Amino acid sequence: MTRHTLRRSFAAALVLLLILSGINTIAEQGENGKAYAARGTAVYLEANTSSDHIGDLSSGEMVYFVADRGAFLQVQNPANGFVAYVLASDMTRGSSEEKKAESAPVNEEPIGRVYGAKKTAVYTRASYTANWIGTVGYGEMVYLIEDMGIFLKVKNPSNGFVAYVLAEDMTGTRPEATQAPEPTPTPTPTPTPAPENKAVVGNAYAVKRTGVYRNSSTSSERLATLDVGEMVYLVENQGAFLQVKNPANGFVAYVLTEDMSPNKPTAAPAETPTPTPTPTPTPAPENKAVIGNAYAVKQTGVYLDKTTSSERIAMMSVGEMVYVLEDMGTFLQVKNPSNGFVAYVLAGDMSPDKPSAQSGGSASSVNKGDVVTMDFFEEGDSILDWGDSAYLYDVQTGMTINIVRKGGHNHMDVEPASAADTAKLHQLYPEWSWSSRSVILVANGYSVAAAMNCMPHGESNIKDNDFDGHFCVHLTNSRTHGTDSVNEYHQESIQKAVDWAQN
Repeated sequence: MTRHTLRRSFAAALVLLLILSGINTIAEQGENGKAYAARGTAVYLEANTSSDHIGDLSSGEMVYFVADRGAFLQVQNPANGFVAYVLASDMTRGSSEEKKAESAPVNEEPIGRVYGAKKTAVYTRASYTANWIGTVGYGEMVYLIEDMGIFLKVKNPSNGFVAYVLAEDMTGTRPEATQAPEPTPTPTPTPTPAPENKAVVGNAYAVKRTGVYRNSSTSSERLATLDVGEMVYLVENQGAFLQVKNPANGFVAYVLTEDMSPNKPTAAPAETPTPTPTPTPTPAPENKAVIGNAYAVKQTGVYLDKTTSSERIAMMSVGEMVYVLEDMGTFLQVKNPSNGFVAYVLAGDMSPDKPSAQSGGSASSVNKGDVVTMDFFEEGDSILDWGDSAYLYDVQTGMTINIVRKGGHNHMDVEPASAADTAKLHQLYPEWSWSSRSVILVANGYSVAAAMNCMPHGESNIKDNDFDGHFCVHLTNSRTHGTDSVNEYHQESIQKAVDWAQN
């Protein structure tokens, strides 16, 4: 488990609030001006739980008391002076003589030990909507503080931090360690026993790029993605889903049955394009001759069939080349010069001439007529997979920011792709801020009206982009992770992006 501390912290925008409210330095008020978290609790931008959840206090953590706002306390972070709000019921106040009692909440002593029955998330509060601050690994031990039903309140034995995990993912006895089996290097690897006392009954291969889910439902958490030809061990056929085991680490999860096969799909033989400025067309499979070359004039999808409702199997970047097999009107049948696969692209997105290079996109890279709105929970979440790249087009300045999606279940958590992109963000936000801004999300052939903030928070995957954490991108009807509510300011920014596209 890792501790989710108050980031940078509450928000740079709150510095202005601090100045305008005329608050004196709280540190001068002495011990009576301090408040302590009686339990792990959320920190909010405003005095209501529907405002942005911008951080968390750990049990016993101290902040300076500013004012009593009824159900909320206005408090100040002693590390950086930022002002925000916490629930009064989750806090205690008092003098230095009382500090020891206040900073050690009742019933925080362990009543036992529990172990990870599977790799599971660690939350700041006993709620699915709380911030995810780490994981407990398979077989990892934590101290049990309280059994709360769906959740267990636990303590990290290495640092004493208190947090929450799902009771169903934990066990009171240490599970036997399992060594992740190495697939036998034969056409049909020999199955090996799986955890949870279930034997492997075979192997399954992905026949298309498909999601790996926590439970046998596509509405459950998506844990990973299988690429075409990737193998997993089959534990049980459950009808629409297969229960499978990852041969690399032994984790058990679920995939769609229709996306898998007991036989490894055979890739078409790869061909090497002629290394000239204009590659010489070569014969294609299926007895079809190449009739020319085509270059993507915009980021566009590659489809399994000649309809955009078929599976989108790849993306083409601006300037990327494919061989043309047949002009079918709305679509071109094309061949990938690197592996020989045949698929379909929109003819309107292609040109026989290679477009001139653009640095990071430009105003012409977003066609206003292509801009659409997408409900995040109906289709918006699926247009950009975790780990995939896209870019944001700022409607006010025309600036483009390359991003990589880190995660997010209620909205997209993203990171700037490079230090250069972080520098561009600093031009839009001279001071990092939770304030909303209108953008167009350009991803996988779609241009979607969206909104962003730019306050670094939480964890990050990219370590050399000069951005300590990630930021948020919202689509229509997306929600905050802290309060599971629709943020009206982001929705207003999305509408402004729509208005920009329609003018």
